[in-house]
Amino acid sequence: CKENDLICFIEIKEYWMIHKIAELFAMVREHYDFQKCEIQSFELLPLMVGRLFFPQARIMYTTNEYKFNAKAAYLLGFDLDMRYDGLTAEIVEKFHKRNRLVSCFTVNDAIEARRCAALGVDFMETDRFPVFPAQ
Repeated sequence: CKENDLICFIEIKEYWMIHKIAELFAMVREHYDFQKCEIQSFELLPLMVGRLFFPQARIMYTTNEYKFNAKAAYLLGFDLDMRYDGLTAEIVEKFHKRNRLVSCFTVNDAIEARRCAALGVDFMETDRFPVFPAQ
């Protein structure tokens, strides 16, 4: 990613012990540009630990719905990766006001992709490319 100027997404899939989280963030610092790397997880605790070790890292909380942990992620200054059908303009605007990125997953429908684009999301994850058919 560093050599090709790409954004790298690294997802923590499960709860890890503190030393494993520290190893991951150290590896990211060594091999990637923190400004072009996003560490993400459905688990809030590993992301909080990562923020303690590496305050400059971009961290994205992933969730299916905007409930307690997503609100905590907002307060912690994390970016948000949320299931597309739960995103609202209010949520996107709230995160953008804090200079945080908003992503949505898994957008496989052109109508929903247009709706999410109109909301102002920064990224869309999809299993289909292109999700916007040629006109």
